[in-house]
Amino acid sequence: MRKNLLVLTGMLMFCWQLALAQNKDVSGKVTDETGTALFGISVKVKDGKAGTSTTRDGIFKLKSIPANAVLIVSSVGYETQEIAVLAGEMTITLKVDNKYLGEVVVTGVGVATSRKKVAIDVGSLNSKDVSKTAMASVEQALQGKIAGASIQFNSGVPGTTAQIVLRGIN
Repeated sequence: MRKNLLVLTGMLMFCWQLALAQNKDVSGKVTDETGTALFGISVKVKDGKAGTSTTRDGIFKLKSIPANAVLIVSSVGYETQEIAVLAGEMTITLKVDNKYLGEVVVTGVGVATSRKKVAIDVGSLNSKDVSKTAMASVEQALQGKIAGASIQFNSGVPGTTAQIVLRGIN
């Protein structure tokens, strides 16, 4: 009788551990501080291989995640957060990371660097220069304000894209 009770207790403990260690599906929404859904935010499991990015609605879904997992939520311009997986739908709010939004120069070879390290002339434009004029698009606001920038509109239709060429076609 005791042997059967011991075996039964061992099986119950094993089943309990399996129930606790089961993987689950995790889903949620990532927003900024104003409640706006964020697109393309990286959501991955810490110390794991699973990961995804948010849709246009800020939604993410991960399947078969350990119940005790920690999610790393990150994107350029936002503070990285580590969040324990919760039951049900998760809502994650990211804060803007102002310390990395300083002055960055993108050169013609696709390398971002500090303005002080660039050996060529760098044109700059701030929001005060752009806001002086009423324009329908950013491309129109940039026209004639940056030396060496050629901005061409292929059509006169409002909302069409522009072709921006910096310092010639080469």
